[in-house]
Amino acid sequence: MNVELVGRYGIEQRQQRLEGFIEIALAETNLETRYPEDAWEGDWSLPNLKSMWLDKTPMTDWADVAAICELCPNLEWLSLAKVRLAPLDPGGSLPPPRGYPVDVTQCRLVLQPFVCRVRTLVLNGTLVTWKTLLALDAACVFPCLENLHLAHNRLAEGVPNMISGSDEAPLQPFPHLRALVLDGNAISDWQVLQRACSTFPKLESLHLNSNLLGETLDGLAAAAADETPRRLTALFVNENRLSSWRAIGALASYAVLELRAQRIPLTEGDSPLASPLLLRQVFVALMPTLMRLNASEVTVKERTAAERYILGLASQDGNAMVKALRETCNIDGHIVRLRGIHGDIVGGEVTEEAQASRSALMHSLVQVTLRPIGAAIVDRPVASKRVPHTMTVAELKRLCQTLFKQVPLDRIRLQLAEPSLPFGIPFDDESRELGFYGVGDGAEIRVDDAADVAHLEKKS
Repeated sequence: MNVELVGRYGIEQRQQRLEGFIEIALAETNLETRYPEDAWEGDWSLPNLKSMWLDKTPMTDWADVAAICELCPNLEWLSLAKVRLAPLDPGGSLPPPRGYPVDVTQCRLVLQPFVCRVRTLVLNGTLVTWKTLLALDAACVFPCLENLHLAHNRLAEGVPNMISGSDEAPLQPFPHLRALVLDGNAISDWQVLQRACSTFPKLESLHLNSNLLGETLDGLAAAAADETPRRLTALFVNENRLSSWRAIGALASYAVLELRAQRIPLTEGDSPLASPLLLRQVFVALMPTLMRLNASEVTVKERTAAERYILGLASQDGNAMVKALRETCNIDGHIVRLRGIHGDIVGGEVTEEAQASRSALMHSLVQVTLRPIGAAIVDRPVASKRVPHTMTVAELKRLCQTLFKQVPLDRIRLQLAEPSLPFGIPFDDESRELGFYGVGDGAEIRVDDAADVAHLEKKS
């Protein structure tokens, strides 16, 4: 079959105009050096090129990489994934690449010093070492680097302790680095958090996916308690070995604005301990600074439901999840904080789905007086509590039972004191919220015992 390419001449003409290229992919080609014999001879460039892919090419010399970058004065993205480049030793500038012209003035039009503008460098699967990276930084090969991808390079330390000479001052390479990707490096030491923040003061995003974090919690508590100012606000720990609520409590103590923690043993496998929904509620409730979780924005409605749910669980005696969280997280401090926002919440037999779908809490809380009038509790002191308008009658009964333990939950009867009505307004429907009965700030709610009513009816 004869195939005719329509517009071939136009395509060839556009391909000849190097200044028109913005992206170029030479991945899996035979590109090996900047000066292969007499090819690419003379002074030429790709002046508008922004992105270049050189993945899986047979290049071996960093000098060739630097020389290729010089051909692209506005290059911002460079990918060298799975390119096995020779290691470097610290020691100043890089040597000229192979085939470099002897008399450079005869073949160059621009003679001023070149400054590489690459902002994103992808070195995934290159087996590059920190020794080589420090040599690149010392040679000022990538002075504008902001995003560094080092996935699958067997960097088990993640970021090592870097000391510069006898003064013991820490090295701070790549001073403009904002994002560091260390996925799939078998990292198990949580101290990588502190080392990354101290080594790269401007670091904002740290990717630690597919590592071994969670096998132990050593170093995580210290990182969470470290009050040294840092810019790190986004942490990614998907597919790590977070298999217990102790680990979740410790991780929740590390304040960030964005967190990703999916596909972990706690919620995956044949017998997971929790659902992803419950894990999300715990993170949202225990991390007040969190704005995005697992690539999804944390809404005000979701935060309200999660915080009330955790308050309800905390009120249950012997809750296994709360007990495990308390080992590595200041649960009591969170309870005090959340009660200051939502008032007193008592948990019941509710599902995670029901709690997640609860409507948002009203902005104001009401101060109510709980006055015991039952015979078994009439001598107990009056209790004053701040509760939300959206608290149901059933939740309020559970709260009253925790305060006046002499009356079982199934015998508690509540009524709103109303001056115009001698017997008040009974709360007959347990599913109704307090706002339905007109409970306002300063309202008095009488707590009665159904057994007293039954006894009076029997006598009469």
